[in-house]
This record gives sequence, structure tokens and C-alpha cells, in this order.
Amino acid sequence: MAKILDMLYLIDQLLDYVVNELNQWVSSGSTRLKEFLYVALIAFVSLLLAGAPYILVYRPPLVFPASNAMGLTFIDPDSYGEGVLECFIVAALYFSGLYGMKFLYDRLDKITPSNKSEVALVFISVILVVGLLYLISTWK
Repeated sequence: MAKILDMLYLIDQLLDYVVNELNQWVSSGSTRLKEFLYVALIAFVSLLLAGAPYILVYRPPLVFPASNAMGLTFIDPDSYGEGVLECFIVAALYFSGLYGMKFLYDRLDKITPSNKSEVALVFISVILVVGLLYLISTWK
């Protein structure tokens, strides 16, 4: 039991060291380095959210046979499993959404007060359009 606690303590110290070094590296680095780290983090999170661990573990086929006009589908019609192409499409959508939110957050500080209302209206209208598209897609 003592060996496990020593190993956990060592891992904790290593993680603290890595986080401190990355923090110093990013704080002293250029804006291009920070942007690269943001993009890498967003890409990693997007792949996790899109189901990349499922793809790596279960290794589904690229596309599934189906009884439609093309004879193929991205989603397994029998068990609703995820295909490889669907994972990458969803990851690209997550990436664009998360990076767009980061971009909007970065740019809101540089907007004048008169333009903030216009940006809020555009943002609200985009959310309403996406919500309406979701509702329309659920009506069958």
C-alpha cells in the first residue's frame, strides 16, 4: 500500500512540475504559441466529445450497409453505433463551434459599446436558428 501511495505522490509531483513549466512557457511565449496550444486543446476535446475513444476501442467499419438509395449510412441501423466518418464529421463540427466560441470571447473585449448590441443580436439570432433547425429535424 505504501508503494502505491509513493507512486501517486510521484505522479502528483510530476503533474505539478509539468503544469508549472507549461504555465511559464505560455506566459513568456508569443501569441502564436498560445494560439497553437488553444487549437490543440480544442482539437483534443473535440475528438473526445465526438467519440474517438469508441472508434479506437471498438474499431467500427468506415460506413455501414443500409437499405437507402446509396446503400450506405454513417450510423449503424441495427445498434445505432457510430462510424468512423461520423466521428470525424462530428469532431469537425465540435471544433468549429468551440473555436468560434473562443474567437467570439476574444473579440468581445475589442468591440465598442454601440456594436455590442449588434453582436448580441447576431448571436441570439444564430442560437434561435440552430434551435429551430433542431426542432424541425425532430418533427417527422
